[in-house]
Amino acid sequence: MPRRVVVTSVLLFAASSSAVPAHWNRLVIRPDHPTLLQPKPGHVAPRNRFGRMETISDWHFHATNNKRTIRVLLPRSFDEQPDKRYPVVYMHDGRELLDDHMATFGHGWHVDRAANQGAQDGSIREAVYVLIDHQGAQRVAEYTLPQSGGHGDRYLEAIVKELKPEIERGLAGRLLTDPAHTAMMGSSAGGYISAVAGAWYPEVFGLIGVVSPMTYYDHKSIVYLVRGTPDAAKKLSRVYVDSGDSQNQDNEMFDDMINTSALAKLYRDLGATVHYVVGEGHEHNEWAWEQRFPSAMAYLLGAEP
Repeated sequence: MPRRVVVTSVLLFAASSSAVPAHWNRLVIRPDHPTLLQPKPGHVAPRNRFGRMETISDWHFHATNNKRTIRVLLPRSFDEQPDKRYPVVYMHDGRELLDDHMATFGHGWHVDRAANQGAQDGSIREAVYVLIDHQGAQRVAEYTLPQSGGHGDRYLEAIVKELKPEIERGLAGRLLTDPAHTAMMGSSAGGYISAVAGAWYPEVFGLIGVVSPMTYYDHKSIVYLVRGTPDAAKKLSRVYVDSGDSQNQDNEMFDDMINTSALAKLYRDLGATVHYVVGEGHEHNEWAWEQRFPSAMAYLLGAEP
């Protein structure tokens, strides 16, 4: 049966430049390098259909004591308009977010295409995207809480205290660093840890994207965490929550719409401004997340000023 690209949107408001290369080149920048994101003399920065991509290889997270690749997508206007400042979007599962040949299951989100199209038609504000690779077999542990055997607390600490300050130092004067212009987004377990970030770090991430979250995981612990941090929910500028409408739990592509809709309602009841979306016929996979990504970013970032 063909999949229909139909999105049912439910708004919940609280009261009041060069040819595209076959494969992007890799620019290796060490985390302790004094000129992060500044190319070496004579270096031609790799460009893609979005703008420019810088790749930080073997970034060492001290809080989690492991290494990973970080990709930073800079919009086309970044080099053309040196006085322009940009919101920042931190996203989990970095390698799944670009082209199909990079994605674990053969289908990427193509966030660069969506962001570029949004910039061209004015529907999505231009932003810098920081794509953080996962740790393979340790992915779920890294995106969940200590009470269930995870170490998501240390992973978020690494982003907040190590990665974010270095990105802001390397792109000094070019970023809007306040919570209202700083987003975190992820899907599945990445959606789960993004909701955790909103509960624990609302003074850092004011824009939270919770895509097909594992709301069922650990006895719906994310629902209880959000309910237990009402002051944090009120501080958030905007929250985006979504899921597909598949409800067959015997299907490995099951998307937990019932508990996810309850999470969205909880955000609303706590005073957050929420946009809740249900993808009709969407299952728990990258194809569905690619379809919903543009509307998510249009809501979180707003239109190009």
